[in-house]
Amino acid sequence: EQWPGGRRNDEGEGVGYVLRLPEIGGVTVLTDFGDIDIVGATGTIHAESDFGDIKVNAHDAPSIVVLTDQGDIDVFHIAGPATLETDFGDIRAEHVAGAIEARSDHGDIDLLLTPDNPGPFIAITEFGDVSVLAGRALTGSLDMDTDFGDSRFVGLTDTGRMLRVGGNDEASVRIGEGGHSRARDVLRL
Repeated sequence: EQWPGGRRNDEGEGVGYVLRLPEIGGVTVLTDFGDIDIVGATGTIHAESDFGDIKVNAHDAPSIVVLTDQGDIDVFHIAGPATLETDFGDIRAEHVAGAIEARSDHGDIDLLLTPDNPGPFIAITEFGDVSVLAGRALTGSLDMDTDFGDSRFVGLTDTGRMLRVGGNDEASVRIGEGGHSRARDVLRL
């Protein structure tokens, strides 16, 4: 269905799409211009846009791949792994039950991990902030990195210790299996 209001880009081209997909299998959506909003899909999701925001809210999707050259990515309630990439835009992922790989060249990355998610988790941006919040113990590995921005991790390691990580400008954090950590900037236990 066409996006309500017919949202358009500066050239007057492009149409956004809203897909409401109750009780169907996988879906693939590819567009040059326009926003994509996928709600309710129960199968594997693949969404790509050259210029546009992508939002996915699919409680039972076993996995997703979301790619955009210019646009924000928001994903919620994914049952399996998520691959999220944008060249220019922010990434937000909440309640993803599998591995997360989030990469942005120019934009912030915010991850809210589900309890007991096995990971691994990758959150890398060149220009932007990285924030990871683990609801319970981090059981998998975490690799978060920014060249120009702040990084922040708040959560428990699998050994039960509270771990808070923060840094700025060239911050890099690696937390491996067993709760071992390394950071170039600031590590507070």
